[in-house]
Amino acid sequence: MSNAIIDTINGNINVATSVVRQTLDGLAGTAMPDFVIYLGGEDISTYFKQRLISLSLIDNRSFNADSLNIKLSDTDNTLFFPETSKLIAVYLGWKGSILEYKGSYKIDWINYSGVPDNMEIQACSADLHGNLNTKKDYSWHDTTIEDIVHTIAEKSGLFYNVAPGLKNISVSHIDQSQESDVAFLTRLAIRNGAEFSIKNRTMLFLKVGTGTTTSGKAISPITILRSDCKNYSFKSANRFNYTGVTAQWLDTRTPLQQSKQVILLQKKNLHQNTSTPPKAANNEYLIGKKDNILALKTLYASQEQAERAAKDAWEKCQRETYTCKLTLAKGRADLYPETPVMLKVFGQEIMNQQDWIITKATHNLDSTGFTTTLELEIKVADAIGIVE
Repeated sequence: MSNAIIDTINGNINVATSVVRQTLDGLAGTAMPDFVIYLGGEDISTYFKQRLISLSLIDNRSFNADSLNIKLSDTDNTLFFPETSKLIAVYLGWKGSILEYKGSYKIDWINYSGVPDNMEIQACSADLHGNLNTKKDYSWHDTTIEDIVHTIAEKSGLFYNVAPGLKNISVSHIDQSQESDVAFLTRLAIRNGAEFSIKNRTMLFLKVGTGTTTSGKAISPITILRSDCKNYSFKSANRFNYTGVTAQWLDTRTPLQQSKQVILLQKKNLHQNTSTPPKAANNEYLIGKKDNILALKTLYASQEQAERAAKDAWEKCQRETYTCKLTLAKGRADLYPETPVMLKVFGQEIMNQQDWIITKATHNLDSTGFTTTLELEIKVADAIGIVE
């Protein structure tokens, strides 16, 4: 490749980084995005701002770790190579306002490429190094979910947070057989209608879709107008259209599979049906109605576990009935998963009638500005079970 072509490519990348710097510096009378980045406790924001091509931060819920991607220009070949052992802490928002802390991230990999010369840094919020992925054998007896999470977190040098409604769930017996701590806690979460993740050196054992913080406090809802959006899409999915969920458990006192039926009564039911549900099939615990059943394959250790798992699966079916994805023209770093959302003045009235909840937030900063893309699902109303 000729030097003239290389100079042209480097010139193009210099233009791109110049546009990002102009975006950060702002134009007269316009709001200006801003960020602060610490590497191993050292503020390197000014250095990165001079070279930034793009910054993308994905805030997930449940099993998926949050991720951070930063692309930097190195046309002058003086960019230092970050130490992968150091944590990256990110604050994001707008100049003149308090920046939102978006977490600390462990560097997964660094890629340096050319021409033009640039560096890409990929990091995630879950530090799965050490013994968390090591397969183990252990038996847990007469304990609770909080005690299990606390014990594993303490051994791994991590903090922990268990949702109030899950802390005191009893676990009479469960085996961890040739299973890593991450795999075991994920399985334990699924069995109890919860979700497990590791973020910011904290083990989280939570109930999703409730619109509450990790401490159980209700999150204040936000309102999004159609005029706030750069673009949006709304999807109605009816591929499975399940009317109920069944789960089985084994009563160890009587070596026969037990059968119960629960009719689910909801404050807001997307599939209202007032007809009398048929009796549950033998050896099954039924939530909903039996017209089109989703049968859980796991055999649960108790009726309580079966009920929690079935209810969680049923709520998940309802949450996925409608989904929405939208990009805010002006980025909102303060938004995160589990935040309740109300949509207003959208073309389809059904969008305005639902209670929504954020499942994923993606924050992007590049030459086009600072935007936030939100993925939403239905916020399922509280349910009351009636055992017959």
